Amino acid sequence: MEPIPTVLLRFRLDRTHGLSYLTTLLFHGKEWLLNNTMKKQLHFLSGIPRSGSTVLAAILNQNKQTHVSTTSGLVFALDALANVWHSQELLGENDKDRTKLAQTMGTVIDTFYEDVEEPVIIDKGRGWPIPTILSAMTQVLGEKPKIVATVRSIPDCMASFVRIAKPDDLDKFIYS
Repeated sequence: MEPIPTVLLRFRLDRTHGLSYLTTLLFHGKEWLLNNTMKKQLHFLSGIPRSGSTVLAAILNQNKQTHVSTTSGLVFALDALANVWHSQELLGENDKDRTKLAQTMGTVIDTFYEDVEEPVIIDKGRGWPIPTILSAMTQVLGEKPKIVATVRSIPDCMASFVRIAKPDDLDKFIYS
């Protein structure tokens, strides 16, 4: 199988993309040494609301080797950590190459998933594709992270919201 040329893996649940292909991509990643003892693979799942990420997570969770989180706050915890380090100038002269920040972020990830036994962990969160997060995670993981991004057209996502809300006045719902 060819290496993945980009960081972002776009996934649409239809006949053109099989789950076996996606599973193969995810199971052939670099292992993460969790708590310096357990080898895990860490990947990410992201998508706009109503795009199918919850359905995909449920399907992937049926594999006993995979743990997909519910929508997680991990990405925002790591972003906040990085922002504090930058705003307080903790990187400064002692950590020009940012290895201490990367090590600290790695420890946060280790702690977050220390109770998970499955060898493949997929963290679900909407913030993973943010460029600063991607850059930080590349340093933390030692390679570009794999992000599965569910794809659905914006009109279809909006129609899904309307079906759920069932508003009495559609114009008021849309334009208010």
